[in-house]
Amino acid sequence: MNAVGLQTEIPEILAPGEGAIVPMPDVTMVFKARSGLGPTDFVVAEFTVEPGFAGPGPHVHRGHEELMYILEGTFEVFLEDQTVRLEAGAFVRVPPGVLHDIRNLGSTPARWLGIVSPGGMERYVAEVGDLAVSGELTEESRRQLRLRYDTEEPGVIPPGHWSARS
Repeated sequence: MNAVGLQTEIPEILAPGEGAIVPMPDVTMVFKARSGLGPTDFVVAEFTVEPGFAGPGPHVHRGHEELMYILEGTFEVFLEDQTVRLEAGAFVRVPPGVLHDIRNLGSTPARWLGIVSPGGMERYVAEVGDLAVSGELTEESRRQLRLRYDTEEPGVIPPGHWSARS
């Protein structure tokens, strides 16, 4: 109970590097706030990606908004049909329905802080990790999993995406 007798949440403070850590190939995610733990519905995660990280692939969330704040490094972000080079301090808002992707252009690890609303991304990441550990992570199993978590992939690589230039 707080000073006026209302039930309150317990504040949480996480030091650098603290949180639920999920390592994956070329990416480490540290979840700072997970969905379902309070009155709001969002996920906050710090992403560290290795040099040469080519991104998760172009995808669109039909009902989720994604925010990215570049903490360190140089990224290329794909939005609909264009790519933009971004460095530390840059911010990207990806509304629902916008095709997007992100990759590390630098020769060192790079980081961004991501916020997704509504929440649930942490469950998707856990399931991807489980499939990878069991050896069952395939293009098709990943596609099916993404569909369960409000994420669609285009049937063909869109013009303007870096993999279309290769």
